[in-house]
Amino acid sequence: MKILPFLLLIAWSLISCAQDGKLILVNSGKTAYRIVVPARGTAVETHAANEIQHYLEKISGTSIPIVKDITPAIPTEICIGKTNRGSSSIADPDGLSIETKGNSILISGGNRKGTLYGVYVFLETFFNCHYLAKGVEVIPTNKVLAVPALINVQQNPAISFRSPLFYFSEKDTLMRKFADWNKIQYVYEFRGSLAHTFEVLLPPAKYFKQHPEYYALVDGVRKPTQPCLSQPEVFNIMLTNLKADMAKNQNFKNWSISQNDNRDYCHCNLCEPKHIRENSYMGTLLPFVNRFAAAFPNMTISTLAYNQSINPPVTLKPAKNVEIFFCVTEVDRGRPINTSNDQHAAALKNTMAGWKKLAKEIFVWDYPINYFHTLCPWPNYQTLQPNIQFFKANNVTGLFEQGVIYQKGEFSELRVYLLSRLMWDPNLNFNKVRDEFLTGFYGPAKDDIVRYMDLLVAEYQKSGIALTPWQQPDVFRNSYLSQQNLDKYHNIFRHAETVTANSPYYSRVVQERLAVDYAELEMKRTAPTSALARGVTANNDELKQFVADCDKFGITWLGNEEKSARDFQQSFGNK
Repeated sequence: MKILPFLLLIAWSLISCAQDGKLILVNSGKTAYRIVVPARGTAVETHAANEIQHYLEKISGTSIPIVKDITPAIPTEICIGKTNRGSSSIADPDGLSIETKGNSILISGGNRKGTLYGVYVFLETFFNCHYLAKGVEVIPTNKVLAVPALINVQQNPAISFRSPLFYFSEKDTLMRKFADWNKIQYVYEFRGSLAHTFEVLLPPAKYFKQHPEYYALVDGVRKPTQPCLSQPEVFNIMLTNLKADMAKNQNFKNWSISQNDNRDYCHCNLCEPKHIRENSYMGTLLPFVNRFAAAFPNMTISTLAYNQSINPPVTLKPAKNVEIFFCVTEVDRGRPINTSNDQHAAALKNTMAGWKKLAKEIFVWDYPINYFHTLCPWPNYQTLQPNIQFFKANNVTGLFEQGVIYQKGEFSELRVYLLSRLMWDPNLNFNKVRDEFLTGFYGPAKDDIVRYMDLLVAEYQKSGIALTPWQQPDVFRNSYLSQQNLDKYHNIFRHAETVTANSPYYSRVVQERLAVDYAELEMKRTAPTSALARGVTANNDELKQFVADCDKFGITWLGNEEKSARDFQQSFGNK
């Protein structure tokens, strides 16, 4: 007698759930579906099931129950992960699959976070849900949840490791959620150390006084700027210290053996001939790093191709477990690398081509902002996509876009969203994704923000001046940061503030307007006739308001973790 209700349930579900080429998951508070997870599911699979349940209920107001796959199957299921109902075999740890099987939906993925990413792609693709920024999600509501009856979505990331570093903290729950929705990773994930580790593994405070020979010979004088890599004891000390670090952090599989952040490397009679022979600091650095790779064959040993080590060596090759962390520094960010005639772009292309021949994998460290003026308008939006396409075409398997951690800068939320999406799919429809963000984040001011961005780019491109990460805004005084253009930007923002008044979007518009305020104040501060001489002092009302607004929006620094709004205010001086 118990079989009849079960058969009736199946019959009702088949009739009600497949209509007009669609599967009806929820209809006005009713559902024949359930979410199925493996009986011994992973933490990621369990979280993925909870997330799809949470968001489908948030959209429709109806909760779809979760059961384990030891429960007898019914025709209407949303299967999450590697259930006994079947799942796709996906090699990439972050790859994902969404497919229909009869009236059921199967969402699965690779063994890292592929299944969770599959859930978020499902919500984005079929219900237009988006997680735009920390704590900012767009979740439309609808009493009827319908998806196509035939679905076959397969995705793998274009770049294996994807990390844009913008106001990001691994311990911040909301930022972790943003990272998962947008399929990115924290740069220190799996890493015991990131870069510039010589000063940690051979601390000058401990060794320099008694053993100056362990350190660089620069202009005939030993300096604690870099180690002398030709000194045998230097390797032994660093090896001992690295072993101690590894013992304390056994979960990490990637360790950096890399130069300090300066150009004062060793020119002693043991080191310099190697540099000359290899046309690079790699002449001493790479053999040194390869020795660590041999000592730890089950680890990845990372080193920097940066400044004096940027050029690939002539005769040497990195060991198989050596990661080359290639730093893209001086190149013009206002024009795509691949089509730019800039001399730095040409040098970069040649250098990367050389590394491409030597290294199986290249990890790029990129700089998509102005580091000394992080709040100043910096129109490189149009190069984000072609530059990531260039990296992908050159064997780049990991990409670290270093933004401004622990602070907010110009268009920080937009940049991290765009970069996250581009690292997953460099060939996406850029304007569609940009507008998707701007509509959700700025609401009715979206068209104003587009007009502002387009005007910035158009006025910058007239200048012919390279846009570099260390640039002073003053060089654009007669270009996109002219007073005439700043007035145009202010007019756009005045309209944007008007159309968003008394809405949640208003404060986001005002926050972005601070970039124009900062640029205008900086132009006054650095004008040929000093701001002080023209009566602009630290007590100026405009400056006071700027500082107050920075405090209000949590803008801690105006440079890369340096120069607070109050420091900027005081730089104007007092009468």
